[in-house]
Amino acid sequence: MEEARSQRREPMLNLPGIIVALIALCALIHLGRTYFLTSAGDFWVVLHFAFIPLRYSGGYELDVYAFMAPVTYSLLHGNAPHLIVNMIWLAAFGSPLANRIGTVRFILFWVATSVAAVGLHYVLHAEDVTPLVGASGAISGMMGAAARYLFQVDRRLR
Repeated sequence: MEEARSQRREPMLNLPGIIVALIALCALIHLGRTYFLTSAGDFWVVLHFAFIPLRYSGGYELDVYAFMAPVTYSLLHGNAPHLIVNMIWLAAFGSPLANRIGTVRFILFWVATSVAAVGLHYVLHAEDVTPLVGASGAISGMMGAAARYLFQVDRRLR
């Protein structure tokens, strides 16, 4: 019995559950948009869940979707390559961060970095009508956090 345990292999990808869940969620949303929605249905999803800067620049009524879009845009992707690249970077930089801070704090970090990224985008493109989609902003925050934690020097050892 002990020998069987010692011969178990480590999984090829040892991703935290929250990373697997976010990858699955983004992939399912993209597959649903691509294969199950009509063009009109996909337009409705983008209109309501992507971040469209002009919506916040005045002259438009802010509905419940306007308050969700600064986070939900990060779950939408423009095409399959966009999704794949973002999910690879999520696995690479999100995994060490999720392992370090835990699931709940990781979700809060995702939300905070998504909102921060969209805030900067809004400052730079307040009158733009182009929908913003993708997890790149949240993942950029993860890159910064991972760099902060990975390159941390313990000065007590000197």
